[in-house]
Amino acid sequence: MAEEEGKVAQCCFEVTGHCVEGDAVCLTGSHPQLGAWKIDSLKPLQKAHEDTNTWTLTCELPVGQYFYRYVIVRQLATCRRSSSPGSHTALHQWESVKRSLVVTNSGDQVCVYDTYEPAGSSSSSSDRGFLTVESEIQLRISREKHDPLTPPVHFHNQPCLTGAAVGDICDVCIEPYWFGPRSEDCDFDAPCPPVYTKTLVSATGSCSEPTVHQSSDWVTYSIDNTLVFTQSTCDATRQAFKVHVRYPQADGPAIVGHGCLLPGQLPIREAANTVTVPLMNGSAMMQCVGHITVNCLVITPYTRSPDLSETHALTWTPERSLCVGHRGMGGSDKLTRDTASYIENTVPSFTYAKRAGADMVEFDVLLTSDLVPIVYHDYTFKARVSSQTRDTLELSIHNCSLANLRSLDIDLAYQPRPVDPKVSPTQASSSSSAHLDLGSSVPAGAPHPSLFPTLEEVFSGSPTGLGFNIELKFPLACFDPLDVVASYFDRNVFVDTILDVVFHCAGQREVLFSSFCPDVCTMLRRKQGLYPVVFLSEINSPDCVITDDTRCSSLYESLAYVHSEQLRGIASQSDFLVDDPRKIADIVETRGLLLFTYGNVNNRLENVSLQSDHGALGVISDAIDRNRCLRKAVSTSQ
Repeated sequence: MAEEEGKVAQCCFEVTGHCVEGDAVCLTGSHPQLGAWKIDSLKPLQKAHEDTNTWTLTCELPVGQYFYRYVIVRQLATCRRSSSPGSHTALHQWESVKRSLVVTNSGDQVCVYDTYEPAGSSSSSSDRGFLTVESEIQLRISREKHDPLTPPVHFHNQPCLTGAAVGDICDVCIEPYWFGPRSEDCDFDAPCPPVYTKTLVSATGSCSEPTVHQSSDWVTYSIDNTLVFTQSTCDATRQAFKVHVRYPQADGPAIVGHGCLLPGQLPIREAANTVTVPLMNGSAMMQCVGHITVNCLVITPYTRSPDLSETHALTWTPERSLCVGHRGMGGSDKLTRDTASYIENTVPSFTYAKRAGADMVEFDVLLTSDLVPIVYHDYTFKARVSSQTRDTLELSIHNCSLANLRSLDIDLAYQPRPVDPKVSPTQASSSSSAHLDLGSSVPAGAPHPSLFPTLEEVFSGSPTGLGFNIELKFPLACFDPLDVVASYFDRNVFVDTILDVVFHCAGQREVLFSSFCPDVCTMLRRKQGLYPVVFLSEINSPDCVITDDTRCSSLYESLAYVHSEQLRGIASQSDFLVDDPRKIADIVETRGLLLFTYGNVNNRLENVSLQSDHGALGVISDAIDRNRCLRKAVSTSQ
């Protein structure tokens, strides 16, 4: 029913729902009287009675049909020295579904009675909010890097603290405190109490529901736990923490160590994020009795996030399985006689993947030194030193500007053939029998025109209707032989720069974020609520340990991490899933996650059908070009 100009009716909203002390229930919707989906124009509801959880709002709306949703917020006062003083809205939760409201001019008041289920409850349609004004600091305590049996807490001369059989290792208490002259510079407290999230992953692979503690009490840490301490703050540069560790002894008093994590130690603008905190005893001598290793992640708010009209972070579920082209028509290292026309991660490759039947393409995004997101896979590339020799120099993408990249003579290990855009992929592959040629695809000294497309160019040049699985490439320390991490970008700058382009260019295109870096996935989830996030797991067996981050050390640890951060799903190597398809059903049906798979076995049609039959949503393949049977194999398995 269209809005009828000049006719209005009074509307009363009443919702029953629980929120923690200090939070408030607000409403936003598709009309200015309902806030027009804007975070800074939310309509607050008033509590009907102090001893109830019923909230009400009355307003006047023109006759018509509207949509609305409830949100949970907390009003924050900013620092007096801030450029924008005053009250700001921290979004804590919001409904992931829209409610429909029809207003009729019947002369009577229109009343709606709703129930709000908080995020985390079994029947909830709510999602936790994204950061709008406050920053979030996560302190993660888990097993040591290279030895899964070594705990992150070490007391001197206490060898019994190591080993998997010791059970509860110690108790941990973390106290946030403000660093600096608080009374002169600010008039706010911490936006919300600190939260501990403890996830237990057993040796058999089962993981418990994350246990949440919202207090400053002692929390027990054991060798098979991951303990995450979360604190939101209005200024991460002045947030400090007191760290207390207590190790009970059976034959004597408990050993207690105290340490401080100061703002200067927090990796706010650094790529590396592991901090070792010395633990001192409480005596006058202040002796060092041990240390604790903490992984720190500082997440700043993304201030250009879109309005609250849409969210797909928890609800995105395509109607059928997707055929996903790996870097377009396939990775260049998988090039064959029939795919030599298509360089990976280029607009021509994406265009031909769409024509070959791909629903979506997966590609990699890096930043240049002048902060331009480009589509390229490797952190480094080889450039010819001289057109007269075959000598090359290996350079890092993040140390070169976009202009540098497009002026260099890039050393390609293959020679793409010219592509006629009017010819279909099948015709192109059958019209020539040329083999790959080692050498340059263009005259020496000239760059290949389709290499290093910007993310903006990929959005504008790729066919409409082609979905994007955007992998954000951030180096992990264990896969960093050239020491890229030491000079890489701050995580917040990296993620925010890419989000700028996506929100500006995506339009109605289907977009999915993914990354092998757990911190990047966490930041994508906390900075926006529009696009779903999938964790890329480099696991080729359920109990494979290949990295220094426990969240990546096994399939079960990865699933526990995805669950605790409320990511939409996981992307896993397909080898062991094809060997035991029951694991697919466990991920999809039991855990309620979306599953993407990748790997060489996905280039065989029978494996594509097998995974789709068992519930895999997306099969990422290098064989998109060979024939349309991949598309048919996915379609017939629905």
